[in-house]
Amino acid sequence: MNRVIKFGLIGFAVLLVLFLGYFAYMTGHMSVSQEIASNVSISSEWTVIKPESPMQTKRDFQSVLLKIENSKHNERSEILLSDGTVVNPEIEILDEYGNNYPLDSKSGVVNNYDSESKTFELNSAGFSKKSEKLPEDRVYTQVRIRSDKPFSASKVIWYNYNLK
Repeated sequence: MNRVIKFGLIGFAVLLVLFLGYFAYMTGHMSVSQEIASNVSISSEWTVIKPESPMQTKRDFQSVLLKIENSKHNERSEILLSDGTVVNPEIEILDEYGNNYPLDSKSGVVNNYDSESKTFELNSAGFSKKSEKLPEDRVYTQVRIRSDKPFSASKVIWYNYNLK
């Protein structure tokens, strides 16, 4: 009887170690997102967003996602509002030292978000080119957005991810 209990406990311990190892592996490779603003009106003047907690670089790639209700993307990956207006917002991230990092529109849509989300990354030209990385030794305290054509974003999201 003692032998059965010992083997049972050893088997349980092995399964627990495997499960915890898998969980740790997946946690390190999953995406991390932080909603930094909601219902934001964007105009030709800079709209400054200061998240409640600073944004950090926790994965290989960082993006700012704009969720724009009732928008679509055309074949050139431009944002089309419901009235057919094309908007091309400028987005910058500012770090704790006042340095700013202009973001470019990315041609892909992140899988975790729907087709109404548009992704912006640092010097990104799509999935085929390697993105420049943000410095990892600092936190990011602001996002600034402006657009020649005014629009409203229902959410602004700071998104960190690793490619699979």
